[in-house]
Amino acid sequence: MSNGHPTIWTKYKIGLQHKTFDSYTSVCAQIETTNGILNVYATIIGVFGGIGERFKSDLENQLLDFEKLTSKKPFCIIGDLNVTFSGRVYPSHDARNKLNNAFEKLKLTNVTAAIENNVDHIVISKDFIKNKKVTIKTWNHDKKLSDHIGICLSIE
Repeated sequence: MSNGHPTIWTKYKIGLQHKTFDSYTSVCAQIETTNGILNVYATIIGVFGGIGERFKSDLENQLLDFEKLTSKKPFCIIGDLNVTFSGRVYPSHDARNKLNNAFEKLKLTNVTAAIENNVDHIVISKDFIKNKKVTIKTWNHDKKLSDHIGICLSIE
């Protein structure tokens, strides 16, 4: 995902597409899942990694997107956030804190936060996964397919 447009691939019907700050770095669609409607926001925060003005601009403006779009609950953020939430701090404590504070305020949980040194995340409305079994599977740990690991979230 790091040098291209984020894309949402789904077996479920896509209803509305919501406008985002920058269609080059983010897309948001309403998906009709078996667990109900889920607004999915796919993103790359900083197409050149967690550095520079592009990262700062994407972060600040996508935080505004999150605030605006969480009113269309339930909400899920997926993609390359270019921020680690455990393990080595990347790119900064400030970026990590800004995202964590936004997630808490918007009642979202980062289900991938405990995966060390990982920049790709799945963040979802707490209410959407309440009383459900959430399972995470990862692959590509050897980074042969990509410089990122793969992550799959199952909700039952």
